[in-house]
Amino acid sequence: MSFRSNRSSGRGKGKEPDAEHVYQAALRVAYLTYLMRPKPAEPAPNAASTAAANGNAAYTPGHRHSTSRHLASSFANFSIMDVFKDTVGRDSKSVKFPEKMVKVLEKKCEAVAMGRDAHFTDRDFRAIVARYYGNFAKNKSSFKANRKIEEVVVFFVTDASNHLRKTYPEGDAWKAKIIEHVGWFIKLIRDCLSGLSASQELHDRLQSYSAKLVPPPIALSDPAPASGGSRPTTPQPGGSSSRVADGGVVSGLSQNVADMEMVKTVARLFGKDEATLQEDINALKQVCTEKAAMTDIKTCLRNIHAQEPFPGRREDFDSEAAYEHWRKVELETLTQLMKAMVILNPALAKSTPGEALPSLLSSTSPRPASTSLSSTDDDFVQVGSPVERHTSVKSISSRFSLNFEAVSNAVVQSAEDDGEEPANTPFVFIPTNPKAFYRVLLLRCIEYDLEAMQDLSEEDEVSLGILSNLHLELLAECTVRWRIHAPHKAAAFFRELVDRYEQDHVPVECIMDALRVTQKIFAEWPIDDWTISDRDLLLQSHADLFSIVFSRLTAHAADINRADPTSFYGDSDVLPLLHETGFLDTLDVDIQASLDEIAEQIRVAAMDSFTREARQVYAKGLPSPMDPLFELSKWVNKVAKDLNKRYPGPILEAIDVVPLVLEKIVPMFVAEVQEVSPTLESELNAHPNEFPIIDAFDLFDKIRSVINLFRQACPDVALFFDLAEAFEPYVRHYIEQAGRKTEQWVRGAIEADTFELEEDNMEGHSSSIVDLFSSLRSSFEAVKRLRWPDEYQHAKFMTAMSKTISNAMDQYSRALLDMFMSEMFPHVPEEPQAQGQAAWMTKAQSLMAGEKKAEPFHFDAKSCVKLNNIEAARKLLDNLYSAMDADEVASVMQERASLRSNDRQRYLFSIKIVLAENLFARDNSGARLDPFVTIANQRGERLYKTRTIYGTNNPRWEEAVDISVDSALWIGATIWDRSVVGEHKLVGRTYLKLDPPKYEDCLPQDRWLRLDSNQGGILLRVSMEGEKDDIQFYFGRANISLKRAESDMVRTIVDKMSEFIHQCLSRPVLRSLRKGGGYSVQVTKTLDNLTGNLKSWRIGGGGTSEIPLPKDELPPPPPKQKPADLLTDQEIEEAIGPLFDYFDANFATLASTLTESAKLMVMTKVWKEVLLTIESLLVPPLTGGKTDMTPLADKEVDIVFKWLTSLRSFFNADGSGVPLEALQNQKYHEILSIRLYYDWPTDPLMEECVKMMQTSLRKAPTLRKRTKTVKAHRNIGTIKDRKREKRQRLDPESEHGEIILRILRMRSGTKDFVAGQLQMRERIEEARLNAAAPSSSRGQRRDDARTSQPPPPLPSVPDQYRS
Repeated sequence: MSFRSNRSSGRGKGKEPDAEHVYQAALRVAYLTYLMRPKPAEPAPNAASTAAANGNAAYTPGHRHSTSRHLASSFANFSIMDVFKDTVGRDSKSVKFPEKMVKVLEKKCEAVAMGRDAHFTDRDFRAIVARYYGNFAKNKSSFKANRKIEEVVVFFVTDASNHLRKTYPEGDAWKAKIIEHVGWFIKLIRDCLSGLSASQELHDRLQSYSAKLVPPPIALSDPAPASGGSRPTTPQPGGSSSRVADGGVVSGLSQNVADMEMVKTVARLFGKDEATLQEDINALKQVCTEKAAMTDIKTCLRNIHAQEPFPGRREDFDSEAAYEHWRKVELETLTQLMKAMVILNPALAKSTPGEALPSLLSSTSPRPASTSLSSTDDDFVQVGSPVERHTSVKSISSRFSLNFEAVSNAVVQSAEDDGEEPANTPFVFIPTNPKAFYRVLLLRCIEYDLEAMQDLSEEDEVSLGILSNLHLELLAECTVRWRIHAPHKAAAFFRELVDRYEQDHVPVECIMDALRVTQKIFAEWPIDDWTISDRDLLLQSHADLFSIVFSRLTAHAADINRADPTSFYGDSDVLPLLHETGFLDTLDVDIQASLDEIAEQIRVAAMDSFTREARQVYAKGLPSPMDPLFELSKWVNKVAKDLNKRYPGPILEAIDVVPLVLEKIVPMFVAEVQEVSPTLESELNAHPNEFPIIDAFDLFDKIRSVINLFRQACPDVALFFDLAEAFEPYVRHYIEQAGRKTEQWVRGAIEADTFELEEDNMEGHSSSIVDLFSSLRSSFEAVKRLRWPDEYQHAKFMTAMSKTISNAMDQYSRALLDMFMSEMFPHVPEEPQAQGQAAWMTKAQSLMAGEKKAEPFHFDAKSCVKLNNIEAARKLLDNLYSAMDADEVASVMQERASLRSNDRQRYLFSIKIVLAENLFARDNSGARLDPFVTIANQRGERLYKTRTIYGTNNPRWEEAVDISVDSALWIGATIWDRSVVGEHKLVGRTYLKLDPPKYEDCLPQDRWLRLDSNQGGILLRVSMEGEKDDIQFYFGRANISLKRAESDMVRTIVDKMSEFIHQCLSRPVLRSLRKGGGYSVQVTKTLDNLTGNLKSWRIGGGGTSEIPLPKDELPPPPPKQKPADLLTDQEIEEAIGPLFDYFDANFATLASTLTESAKLMVMTKVWKEVLLTIESLLVPPLTGGKTDMTPLADKEVDIVFKWLTSLRSFFNADGSGVPLEALQNQKYHEILSIRLYYDWPTDPLMEECVKMMQTSLRKAPTLRKRTKTVKAHRNIGTIKDRKREKRQRLDPESEHGEIILRILRMRSGTKDFVAGQLQMRERIEEARLNAAAPSSSRGQRRDDARTSQPPPPLPSVPDQYRS
């Protein structure tokens, strides 16, 4: 659709005028402007210097400013703010003053105010600057933020006005002073900028202000008075004459083109040299006169009244109102032009009809500086230029009280009276087709200035209006003389910018600025008041602009990945401004539909780009099916990241590039993943061990990042792909693979470990535990790094990983314990067994050599390192517990418990092998045993073996084993007597049925089981807990495995020391001390007999005489005996001196290898063994059988307690050893209570025992305390909490009924009483058990020989389990 009108509003039709004609027309206007400038009353003393001072010495190309008029002579008709208002608020960086100027200006103002600057000495100016300096501090921040010269000057004008009003209160004298002072202030600013790097445009702008404000150096004569009298003239020195009205050379005015700035501007535009230009001026000066210009104006007035085509008529407008608006403005403008010309050249009034002159010269206002003042009626729209003309025709009319209609009628009537032709008189300054000439001239100016901009540096910013000041002034003069109105100037300039924009000659910012300024014109010239041709030209330009912008945006969208985002955003910003004009509605343009089309183009381009990329990736022939997906995911992420950086926000709030692209390429990428997934799963199933599972995890992470981008960018678009479901098989496979590798990790870590402490290792452990946990942590972190989207599945993965960790801890602790035991009990090679008399001799030699005498055991540092490793494993396991967020995982699993599968329930039985009593060898030899226990299932498979307790028939093991079952299971407990040589001897066997319904969770039950040999019994403490697929449960089992290994190691260390402890803290040592030292008489006599026999046997014959021993081989005589009551504390301590020495040696060894906490733990266990040993000195164990133990004498009891006190001090070591809180434990207080009851008579002891049992019954709870659950061992924190609760439950004044019963066992006639009390205790315990146990298990009693259901026949224990 075309909006160009076929009607012509100009004086001619046809093709565009050629350049020569336009040159001639523009040259005439430029020459007339030169003629119309103010003329000097007398020649200036130095014209060249004056011109240079005013900035008119020479023309500078490009955007240099040229001053051509002054405001000082007509200030009464202007506001000083009009000088600066055109540029205040502009954001061009090139006109901002340097940042340092604020500080320089402040110092300069201070110097002027203080009178230290010789260039500014005027009193009023100094006072104004002082006032300005006083307000400088509060304005400084604004100056620094905006850096606008106009703002700095405007604040000065305000201060100057306030000061001058007070100084010159009468009349308007102060107004003239402002011009002078503002001019000086601008000079002051220019002085401040002289040493700073300010832009040339800023200097040009200040030069322009100076030119406007500084009055001309010559005075002009006032206009003739209204009365018509002659006006006085000023004598013209040098023979200068007045202006003539009829043409010819004007005296006093140079006719050299070098003095004609605007003329030279025209010559440069059209490429004319100076000689040609001078010839053309010489040819024009007789024709182009001020009178001819006046005649052109009068002809225009006549044409308007005659409805001639030029300058306009009714047919050019759509409405009568539009025409009348134009006619009024045109008559007003032409009349003002006539008046301005008459003011400048009163001689022109002579040629003006007499009746019109009084009206024209009735104003008493001073003469304007130039007829160019009329051009300030927005005569030319310079878009974004530093100097815009906003002074409207209304402002001009306010200065002159004229009746424009009367003046125009008078001019027309006078012309008719003089016989002038009304319509066809040729114009001198107006071309045949003014609008066409103007468009050609405008195009020339634009092209010239665009070419000049090419020479500017990149740092120099240019005006969005493109046109330089010189060209602005030329165009402004031409529009005045050619009668080109503001609408056409705006439409023509906008048309040219649109054409240049289409050719990429101007940036989009110029178009946007032009649109804004065009909108401002509508305030004075509504679009309905425009001529039809101008309106159609503007509409067509807007339509073309929309087509250009839409075409550019479409091109950007078609290649969105490589398109310049700055251009995309910039071009799109034009559309809102176009929409605000309202013209697009007139043109039936649907912007939303166009935007939708652009968005769809972006989608299509995105799909095409993904298709091309996928084709290129698959063409590479990558080896793995995952490799193309890696490449594509990398490409998608790169595209998204790049687009998000280049297009951070939506375009026009309607086109968001990133979501549009991801909306298409991500589903296409997901489709590729779904297509490759079956191939990957088949490879996983076919080659599970060789499948690159870590690559699958990396691919999962890449795909997830792509999907997350999609979710963020397109929250309302559905993506039908379950990433978790697609990759769950790979995670399951990885966890199962880690479980299978556990044994390999444990074995590899141990094999690579030397179990030696390095010098810089302050933690005490070796490398195996670090290597093992490094493998475990890396495997769990590989799963955790996936950040699995499904919370419940993630919890299941972590639970499965915890099971693997638990198995690893169990395997590692067992392996270290086996190595530890092999070091503590090295294998002794078998020796051939002696027969007959030789065997008897071997035993005698062993006795004489002291084989049974306990020797200090030397601990290997490697064994201690293994104990440190267990301790370090517990700490590392606790760190792993926190890293896996085990508590949160357990919470999620508990919340989803209803969703979990109903697998067959398994139960974990914890069997603690506590002790055995009254064990005897099957041959009834009565010798002491070295017993240990094995636990086997009903298939004969050994499940556990305890350590060996040497030299006792009442061993105490305190060891535990866990057995997992899903149904009832029979187990057998077999007690063996260890033999150093040959096979171990069977002591007895018993059986126990582990039936889950008969036990309650975590409720321990003590089972006294009689041996099948009827020789003693064994106490098993059994508790059951339902196994749980729970992360806390698995961590608990791991901690239990480590804790048991640690306990077994510590117990073994204590056992190695206990033999010597028992030997030193024994009744023989106690009795020897009371008898004065040494062995008893009987023992000495026996040894003497054995020694004598041995000597006789060594001689080798029965009748051979005995050879006497040398003196040095004779046994020492027995020491003199000393009464016990005379023993000192030192002597009592010295009796167990070997024990102190033994402790010193062993503790030093342990301290050098064990960690501090492990050392304290071992010492605490040794102290416990000391307490048990001392207790065994005082009282027998609590059983119902007969005891041969007799009470100690009072002096012996005192000695035992002195030993206890000395040992406590030794272990405490003045606070640096075991804390007193640990030393003075419950067992310690029980031993102290023995002293209280030891001397009581039998009957009072019995009565006290009965009272204590009654008190115990009243205090005892009805339910038994539950044992610790597996979960309670899940981390160090829960273990410490459990121990803290246990300590709080301990009663320091606990009942001593058991101690009394043990004392009573040594009294005669108390056997039945003790047996009765024990039976009562058993019944009470059984009643509590029945009350606490479930109904299905009530009534069950001790598993002994009377068990109603006999155990199944067990196979014999294989030989490999006997050792």
